[in-house]
Amino acid sequence: MKAEYAKAVEALLGASVEAIAVADFPTAQRILAQLDNDKIGSVCLQVAVPGAGSAEAGANLPAGLKPATEAIAHLEATHPAAGLLSACYLADDLAAFLDFWRDNPAFSFLLVATAKGDLVDRRGLVFGGHHKKPANSIVQREVDLRETGKAVVAEQKAHDEQRGLIDQVNLTLTAAEQTLEQKRKEVLTAAQLAATVNSEEKNAQRAADEAANRLSRLETN
Repeated sequence: MKAEYAKAVEALLGASVEAIAVADFPTAQRILAQLDNDKIGSVCLQVAVPGAGSAEAGANLPAGLKPATEAIAHLEATHPAAGLLSACYLADDLAAFLDFWRDNPAFSFLLVATAKGDLVDRRGLVFGGHHKKPANSIVQREVDLRETGKAVVAEQKAHDEQRGLIDQVNLTLTAAEQTLEQKRKEVLTAAQLAATVNSEEKNAQRAADEAANRLSRLETN
């Protein structure tokens, strides 16, 4: 579903948005009879009608008008929505379509809707004005879920990228800490060596001084 056409598709589908697709009329009859006999309730069924979904070619349509099936990306002809949207159209502008219909009264269509949710049906009924977001809209919920899903995927991707950067920084920090620890050991070893050399130097100097003193005493005697 293309998000920009959510309201248009809602207007075109109406109550049929909650229809349950069934294979044929006998199946529909069995379901309806069971519901009636058991007093369970009512339901809206969509029967797969041969040839349904073969919308009129859009080659001769005026600018600003296109088949409603284009509102759903990669829609297969066998999908229930293809039949429901057959002979339905999307108009860029309600007034422009009404002008077109006035000038072309033979134009064949079932319903025409705009992205705002304006709706025209072939009986001449026109629904327009300010459209509020319908409560519990199945189509809108589907669009919202997809948009939320995209946002979650994007957030997860960003999180994974940040996690990767953090892991890289941690690896670099660990390597730096190991290098620092190694340098500390080298400095400690060098300091110990310097202390040893200094001590040995003092001992050697002391021994030299003592030898010089003994020599001096011997020469005096």
